[in-house]
Amino acid sequence: MHPTRKELIKFVNDEVIDSQQRGKVADHVAVCEFCSEFCNDYRQLSQPLELSPSEPFPERLQQLADRVYDCAIRSRVIELGPLTAGAAEEPASYLAADGTSDEVAGVRSLATLCSENPEVVLRVIHDPSEAGSYLQLMASDPRLAAHVMVQVPELGREFVTDAAGRAAVDLEQVEHLERLKWQIKLAEAVFTLEPLKYDPDKTEYAEQITLETERHDRIEVRFEGKTEGKLLSIKVIELDGRSDFGPVKLAVSQKGRADLVAVEPGQDSRFDVSDAEATINIRVYQ
Repeated sequence: MHPTRKELIKFVNDEVIDSQQRGKVADHVAVCEFCSEFCNDYRQLSQPLELSPSEPFPERLQQLADRVYDCAIRSRVIELGPLTAGAAEEPASYLAADGTSDEVAGVRSLATLCSENPEVVLRVIHDPSEAGSYLQLMASDPRLAAHVMVQVPELGREFVTDAAGRAAVDLEQVEHLERLKWQIKLAEAVFTLEPLKYDPDKTEYAEQITLETERHDRIEVRFEGKTEGKLLSIKVIELDGRSDFGPVKLAVSQKGRADLVAVEPGQDSRFDVSDAEATINIRVYQ
């Protein structure tokens, strides 16, 4: 058995009080290449972070940390289970912050699920005032709740959350939702399309750009403005530098709206643009 991540960090920081425990960790690190590498990396990363309160966090380190984190969560699947009395206190605190169904007349909770590591809480709520139900994701890290896919494999259903971690659902007639398998699927590739610039006086106009990530994920985006409305056409060109990928799912999240479609390689997908002046988030799922 490997020591836990917390035990290794305490070992590096000389925080292990029990001498017998420290000896066991030391013996393990001496023969385990994985744990030894973790300890060495932690020592190196912790050195430049020893800043006085008056010094700002170095931008280069923040960018490095973000890149490492984004790489680590790429394509990750987070399993969710019913929130029980034995669950950690931290996830429960998100429920308290979101309020309870008793506070609003007619609103009722259909299911509450969570993951303790990472800390995520999902609530399915029926609200008559909104003509239906919705799910709400809450997490200690917003990247685990906003613009992510929520899957219910047993029902063959998938939903994409908006910037607030919310998605409309139609599950009122399904019994015992908390007994089903729920999971969060994080994207294979992430793109952000800043507010589009266009001439509102023109009846028809078009603009085409190519977006690419550091991992060489590439999409082609075409924005069209016509009399009947504004459209966004998206084609996935490469994933991880490869053009021979299989079918993918493409999610486009705008302000208060999220759409999800299945896409074949080289196929264009078209989306209505609800607000051309708002940021559009594009996610590719495999």
